[in-house]
Amino acid sequence: KLLGGAFGWLGGNQLTLRALELVRHVSSSEVISEMLDALREIAEAHATSHRWKEQLPSVEELVSHAEQHTGAVFSFACRAGGRVSNAERPMITGLGRYGFHIGVAFHLYEDLRLLSLPKEEVLHAIEERAAQHRPLYPLCLVGEQDPQIAPLWSSLCKEEDKVIAENLLNRLEQ
Repeated sequence: KLLGGAFGWLGGNQLTLRALELVRHVSSSEVISEMLDALREIAEAHATSHRWKEQLPSVEELVSHAEQHTGAVFSFACRAGGRVSNAERPMITGLGRYGFHIGVAFHLYEDLRLLSLPKEEVLHAIEERAAQHRPLYPLCLVGEQDPQIAPLWSSLCKEEDKVIAENLLNRLEQ
């Protein structure tokens, strides 16, 4: 639960600060370059998600966002660790791929995990995500089959409404 709630914050300010501290201790400018690439990916992911506003993205769009955001953060962390330990280039490449896939899996897992919480917590999570215009992966997945999900999501993004959140949850559980 701690990671789920704090990851957005850690993925921003705290993780960026830690990355800058790490770069200070490495003689290679390649880590700086990789950090800038990761920050660019994250910025592009944020720009993409801001275009969604009250719209429900497709599964493909949401997974792409996870790749650009969480995948980029985890990939950078793994590659930077390889650089700090003076690993060979093939190892660094492998670490980057590993981090990327773990990051995407983590992102999707966190969204799916929310559905295992007690009903009131799931409703709160749905309402919180709607207020942030950050749809859950399961909503996008079910939304591709259920044409009522997107308009309900759009309505919930515009104003907090427990009835709409409950309706979305009921449609997810079907």
